Amino acid sequence: MKKTDLKTLLAILLMAVISTTLFSCKDDDPIIGTWIYHYENNNSDVSYDEIVCFKSNGTGYERVIMYSSSLDAKEEAQFDFTYKINGNEVTVFFDDKTITRMFIISDDGKKLTLYNLDDGGDSATTYTKK
Repeated sequence: MKKTDLKTLLAILLMAVISTTLFSCKDDDPIIGTWIYHYENNNSDVSYDEIVCFKSNGTGYERVIMYSSSLDAKEEAQFDFTYKINGNEVTVFFDDKTITRMFIISDDGKKLTLYNLDDGGDSATTYTKK
């Protein structure tokens, strides 16, 4: 895979991640903290980690780290955001986009699942607390 192909793939993945992620926090809110999602494609040498951090002051960031074993390369991008929670929905405000997701935190507080409401909640991503 060429380096330009990797950058194009990173851009595409970032848009997909941005359109399918994110959350909120308050001091007593279990969503506060750092959450990680790891993706590996068995048909490719590319994998990525998506790390989302919700801070108690209503701000946070999403960091995507993409790896390519064939190029021995790593690409990173970070996006800062603010957020608000309303019931079991979190609305995340990026500079150029607003995203609302329904969320569920596991009983043990170690898993966060975000449901994409744009497709009726049919797609979900589950993160592990770091």
